[in-house]
Amino acid sequence: MEYLATVFTLEGLLSVIIGTVAGVVIGAMPGLTATMAVGLLVPFTYTMDPVMGLMLLGGIYAGAMYGGSIPAILLNTPGTPAAVATAIEGYPMSKQGRGMLALKISVVASFMGGTFSVLVLLLFAPFLAAQALHFGPAETFLLALMGLAGIVSIADEETSLLKSLLAGVLGMMIAIIGTDAMSGSLRYTMGSINLIDGIDFMPALIGLFSMIQMLEIAGQRHSTQIDASVLKQSQKSEAMPKGITKYMALGSGTGTVVGILPGEGATIAAFLSYNFAKRLSKAKQMFGKGAPEGIAAAEAGNNGCVGGSLVPTLTLGIPGNSVAAALMGAFIIHGMIPGPDLFAVHADKTYPFIYSLFIANIVFLVVGISVAPYLARIALIPPAIMVQ
Repeated sequence: MEYLATVFTLEGLLSVIIGTVAGVVIGAMPGLTATMAVGLLVPFTYTMDPVMGLMLLGGIYAGAMYGGSIPAILLNTPGTPAAVATAIEGYPMSKQGRGMLALKISVVASFMGGTFSVLVLLLFAPFLAAQALHFGPAETFLLALMGLAGIVSIADEETSLLKSLLAGVLGMMIAIIGTDAMSGSLRYTMGSINLIDGIDFMPALIGLFSMIQMLEIAGQRHSTQIDASVLKQSQKSEAMPKGITKYMALGSGTGTVVGILPGEGATIAAFLSYNFAKRLSKAKQMFGKGAPEGIAAAEAGNNGCVGGSLVPTLTLGIPGNSVAAALMGAFIIHGMIPGPDLFAVHADKTYPFIYSLFIANIVFLVVGISVAPYLARIALIPPAIMVQ
């Protein structure tokens, strides 16, 4: 109760609310990832009270993971890498005049995934961290194979399968560029120091989605994005589809498990959750054309990584992903070395931070549902204005 009282002070609530809203805005801006936001703000928390600074960063992390789905659904431009899977189903729903429903499913699924993962972090962190240490090279290799198999399962038709395989090969070719992790030798850098670290995922993602979408919109300068017959429908509030909860639960579990594995990330969790949802759905033909189940699973999956990635970070000092690594830097700056002492010696700071993540999920749920009717109107903006 003492730790909860710290969170529910005026200063504590303001830190969480400001951090979460800022995270949603940052996540909704393509190119500004949660890692960048947390990494840039870590030095600013040095002069703050440790608990308030950590709650601010936690709110940014949770909010940014959800915020990436907003431009993915409305503009087919993922705000974060983890929102790519959301764009596959979200944008078609937006073009059908169901953008408001897609946004609501996204925020509810994000809330469910984030809350479940934080609950797991609170109750089972030490036990799960010990199990994660058994995840070795063989398991990592199998996870990579599962990801490659997902290319086949996402494809619907024979022509689509060929395109998916070509895209997978192209992705592996791009990933080869840079420094070899085993030998340290340079591969295909062409003498450019800018390619030593390889090609960053986010610029490649923006180029793949945003540029194509801009060219497509430019070709429709004199037409609206959606048909006039669904203009009124797009402003109506639809009820959540029946049976959508089980896909949210599936994504929540998958995202939490993947997040616990050191070095994995929300992008993997989102695509695995999306793949599982497609395989279990009775309406597989709707995937790629605006299936709400795909959004529910993907968003629950990537937000499930929030709490999951903090399990090895806080208990073992092994970052679950890049954002968790930046958060670990904040803990170290404030003299809190990740490990068992974090839950004993520094319990007065660690537990308020964990509890604040529950508040952060509630904040972006309220914000997301409140602004969904207004954000959905973005899909009605004529392409001529969008291009400008």
